[in-house]
Amino acid sequence: GWPALEAWLLGHPRWGAGIRRWRDHGAIPRRAKWAATAMMLLSAGAIWWSPAPLAVKIGVPLVMAGVACWMWLRPET
Repeated sequence: GWPALEAWLLGHPRWGAGIRRWRDHGAIPRRAKWAATAMMLLSAGAIWWSPAPLAVKIGVPLVMAGVACWMWLRPET
């Protein structure tokens, strides 16, 4: 939608390579996988100890587990 922003992001020294790897191969770096997994675990713990309904306490971690499984099956390079 914004070619100038796309060009800037793809040429960015920090984020460009990762964006290109995602576009070309659907790859997620291992470090990002670990960070995302840790954040999902922390979030699941916070939800479990919150006053949320039981369906939320069970449903949200199940969705996050599904996302984590999908993410870990993605290539890394």
